[in-house]
Amino acid sequence: SPRLTVRRAATLVGLLGPAACLLLLIGAGSAPLAIAAVNLSFLLGAATCSGYMANHADLSAGYAGLTFAISNTVATAPGLLAPPVTAWIVGERPTRQAWAYVFALAALVNVLGSVTYLALADARRVL
Repeated sequence: SPRLTVRRAATLVGLLGPAACLLLLIGAGSAPLAIAAVNLSFLLGAATCSGYMANHADLSAGYAGLTFAISNTVATAPGLLAPPVTAWIVGERPTRQAWAYVFALAALVNVLGSVTYLALADARRVL
């Protein structure tokens, strides 16, 4: 359906765009380039508002708030795990290489999320 196509496209832009920016950040040779990569990442990430975030209304208009709340609660887990994992990777002496691993891991999470959404997304009313 056209709606599902829009949801998939917006999700891909909103997840793969920031993943590419994170990889760009790894190779940024200057502060202005790093700042530009981070800003572009946030700009592209906003596309998810028209992608998977809006998909709740497609699936269950009457329960969209509830399904969004449940999925958002589950989505909090990576946010809770990211700081200790980052601390473990970076360690006591942060290096450019250690941070490169952190950014690459974050990019990988976005890629896996986009592949999962692409494979499982639907826009037909369920509830």
